[in-house]
Amino acid sequence: MKPMFEIKVNTARNAIMLRAVGKFDVDLANAMAERFKEAVLEVSQGFTVITDMSEFKPMDATTRAAIGRIVHHAGEKGIGCAVRILSRDVDSQIGGMQLDKESRDRGYPVFIVRTYAEARKVLGWDDAPTG
Repeated sequence: MKPMFEIKVNTARNAIMLRAVGKFDVDLANAMAERFKEAVLEVSQGFTVITDMSEFKPMDATTRAAIGRIVHHAGEKGIGCAVRILSRDVDSQIGGMQLDKESRDRGYPVFIVRTYAEARKVLGWDDAPTG
C-alpha cells in the first residue's frame, strides 16, 4: 500500500478529517503537517479532529517529530477533542500509541474508535449531509 494522506475540513461541523495510510517518510510527514497547518486556519477554537489511522504504519523518530507538529498546530488553535480511528491491526495500534505519546497532556479528550460511524456516534453527529 502506497503511503498517502488526505485532509478535509468540514466548516459546518468545525472539524478536520485526516486519513493517513502506510508508512510515512519524513518528507510525507512534513507535507501532511504543512497541509494540517493550513486546515487549522479554516476552523474555530474548540474544533474536532478525526484521524483515521486504521491503515497507518508505525513511524521512526524523525517522522514522529514531524507528526508532533500537527499536535502543536492543533493545540495552538484550541482543539476541543480528537477521535482516532484505529483498526485491530498491530501496526495501527502502535501508530495510535505513537500519536498518543506526542499528544499526551494536551488537555483535550481523545476517543478511540474502530470506524468512522463510531466516530460520528461518539461526537453526537447525526446522518445529516454536513459530514
